Amino acid sequence: MINMTENSFDKYKYVLKEDLKAYLNGLDDLDFGFCNILSNRMMTNAAILKSKIYALLGAVLKEITYEFRFYKEDGNLKKGITKLKRVLSDYTSDKHELNAKQIMEDYQDYYNEFRDLIKIEREKYKDNPEFSQFSINFCLAFYIKELNFDDTPINLDVLIFGILNEINRVIKSHGSTSKQLMLKIILNSFGRMYEYFRFYLQCEESKIERWKESYDKFKKNLLDNLEKFNDDKKYIENSIDFLFEICEEWRYMFIRMLEIPKTSTSVVEKQVMLPKKVKEDLDEIVSDLIGSKLMDKKE
Repeated sequence: MINMTENSFDKYKYVLKEDLKAYLNGLDDLDFGFCNILSNRMMTNAAILKSKIYALLGAVLKEITYEFRFYKEDGNLKKGITKLKRVLSDYTSDKHELNAKQIMEDYQDYYNEFRDLIKIEREKYKDNPEFSQFSINFCLAFYIKELNFDDTPINLDVLIFGILNEINRVIKSHGSTSKQLMLKIILNSFGRMYEYFRFYLQCEESKIERWKESYDKFKKNLLDNLEKFNDDKKYIENSIDFLFEICEEWRYMFIRMLEIPKTSTSVVEKQVMLPKKVKEDLDEIVSDLIGSKLMDKKE
């Protein structure tokens, strides 16, 4: 029998620091695929060592790494990475004790600069975290109502990704608080885990009892978490246990099934730009069609 009762975190904490240092090396090389792997690895090692605080850090780093794609200019990307590295370098020190509130405040500080660096000139939104909160409340009320209905077939149920899309859009445009970013981390982490449950819950009825029971428990805990979001002044600290359970189950799911196809968690609104020659040809076709219609009416 393998003995897992010893205080493994104190003994192997340095491994988590090594994960973080490797992530920083990935930033130096602008190798974001490697950074993503290291954020996943940190969460797996956090699950092995029962470290809730490093599970949070790994989840935050995964979110930040994913959002590097929103930088449109290399210069702005480098500014964002420089800001991030200043914070993370402190975390590598053996004297630095991580805590959830500090991690989320540092994430908020980085996110403020991230928003400024990815801002689109044509969008003139003011910083307005109050509107962000109002919009988030709208999204959560709708999400909670739909979860309680519990009548969407599992193969069609991608509601969490729609909710995340709206929350991400709002806080990128109008700003956020560290508490709102914690909510985003909870929902994103839950969504990654949920993708695996969707696979299991579409199996034949006789084989899903274990997975349905487990998912129903997670869903109940998610509802409890969301319903406390507004009133809980220590929402960040009080969400750590639940986040760890999500990250732990997600890493177990990866061990069971490895990678699975992902549902997109964002919709990118793009203006279609046509080449000049194509635009001229289309304009000519439209003009000819209008002229033809007018001739038909005269006849």
